[in-house]
Amino acid sequence: MTHSNRRRSFGKIFGVLLLSAFVIGIFPGYPQPQVAHASGTIYYFSRSGDDILNDGLSPGSPKKNIGVALGLLQAGNTVLFKRGDAWYDAYLNLTSMSGTAATPIEIGAYGTGPAPVIAGMGILDNAGWVADGTNRWKHAVSGYSDAYRIFVNGVPKAKVGSRNDVDQVYEWAIGGGYVYAYTGSSTVKPVNVEVIRAMGPSSEHPTVEMRDSHYITITGLDIRGSSKYESVLIESPSSHITLDSNTVQRVNGAGIHVRNNGNGDLSTYVSDIAVKNNVVDKVWSQEENDAYNSASPPQHLSGDGVFFEHAADGGLIQGNEIRNFGHSGISLTAHDTNMHGVHNIIVEDNDVSADQSGYMHAIDMNGYEGKTTNNTIRRNFFHDYTSTGHLLGSFNKVYSNIFAGVRRTPVTAHTKQPFGADLWPWDSSGTWMVAHDNWIVNNTFADIDASAIQIGINQYGDGSKVDENVIANNIFYQYSADSTDPTGLTVDASATGDIYVRNNNFWDAKTGASTNKVAVYKHSGALTASQLNSYCPSHCTNNTQSNPMFNDAAGYDFTLTASSPASVISGGVNYISLMGSGFTDFNGNAWDPNGISMGAFQYSP
Repeated sequence: MTHSNRRRSFGKIFGVLLLSAFVIGIFPGYPQPQVAHASGTIYYFSRSGDDILNDGLSPGSPKKNIGVALGLLQAGNTVLFKRGDAWYDAYLNLTSMSGTAATPIEIGAYGTGPAPVIAGMGILDNAGWVADGTNRWKHAVSGYSDAYRIFVNGVPKAKVGSRNDVDQVYEWAIGGGYVYAYTGSSTVKPVNVEVIRAMGPSSEHPTVEMRDSHYITITGLDIRGSSKYESVLIESPSSHITLDSNTVQRVNGAGIHVRNNGNGDLSTYVSDIAVKNNVVDKVWSQEENDAYNSASPPQHLSGDGVFFEHAADGGLIQGNEIRNFGHSGISLTAHDTNMHGVHNIIVEDNDVSADQSGYMHAIDMNGYEGKTTNNTIRRNFFHDYTSTGHLLGSFNKVYSNIFAGVRRTPVTAHTKQPFGADLWPWDSSGTWMVAHDNWIVNNTFADIDASAIQIGINQYGDGSKVDENVIANNIFYQYSADSTDPTGLTVDASATGDIYVRNNNFWDAKTGASTNKVAVYKHSGALTASQLNSYCPSHCTNNTQSNPMFNDAAGYDFTLTASSPASVISGGVNYISLMGSGFTDFNGNAWDPNGISMGAFQYSP
């Protein structure tokens, strides 16, 4: 089944989830942001407006330029951009701007049609293209001599070394004051060409930037590009920021980046931030996977879709569709001992996939001791990605997620990590990450090239940093197509701490044999589920090995059926008191305390 068909099949499930989430209100574990409507003046902006002649107080009298809009963004005021219009070379700099709880600053859209485009990159006029050889075209540029990426009518192209190398429709180059593109036609010119320019560190900036910004809501915009690494940058100290129902796309590196401003202040962080219902898409091509590291300056295969780094406390990443990033879709990462860390973030109901990217972690949670804690990853659809999901840090909860369709990346520049997830810390700048006291409960892992979960630590590390982790109630299904990783769960001997493996169900759908080896536990060889229970009876209990009989595994519908074994339908452990009041299955149904099913979905007759 194709990727798009799988997504359509999943859409029915995801629709039920969203209905439960937003209509019924099933998230008591997190206080939903309460954003009041601005009580001040509403200003309208259009590309056909006039900053001098118009007062901007109605759609019929709009102002025009973003610089003017910034001057009007006072507490309580709202600025609306006209749908169907586009502002290029834009810089929505909201640094040091603040509303209040009663009088927030709001930025949004009005009218009909596509979302207004706010683009921190340039666009080349269609009339400026002239022929340059057979089926190749060139366009003069000024003010810059190099660029990171271009998009021709929304389609990304792969950067090559020089004009003479541009002989395929997916290629482009820049040099000698020109951008070169190939259309395969001597009469059809490139159209609507957007350029992410390389301007040098002192001149580059995101498209949207906040620092010391508070009570700001941005809704309904199409935010594109930047002349910096990330498209949206929110730096500490900032608070009560909401990004809702926007598109963030065609970026150089990261999409939405939340971080400490680099001053090393442990008390400084971003708080009460909500990133919800957005589409965050790097927009990437298969050809760029191969060309990115040979271009100069390089196209960034790296980059994170939604990136909370070093200093965020109290936040929500909810209901977003994230794809095409070259490092991770969602990242909660704290790898600086001098910063506050990333704590109390809820990541829920997101649809994350690598799409065309040749390397991507769907989820990337990392941290030093005490730096990435008390985060909750629940009810997400992590699918069709190419590299393991890191589940590090401590006292984090990961439940009711689907991890499906993990493929070994073909990109030679990256380490091959085709696992569903891992608790495998590493040394960063002389300090070891940790992975202890984490709960991986009631998830479904399926269709994975290697082991579904890998647990361990590098050979020179401190194995005690991987301790007191619980792996329970999960279903491991159709794993280890790669013969070098023959089991669903690998607990490496380097993980010297306690690892609890309880009430999981294993099934290798490729062969369907109930005697297949399913796990490795520390110093053991490959074990069946029964052998696993016997090998470590104080830590490994009630693991089973039977076909879970999903409704439609090929279509990524992992709901259980009446044909599912009793050990799967009602064989789980009751973790409700430990997971908290938000402990629900993938569809948002509260887990039945009298009969906990395995996997992301509880059985519903």
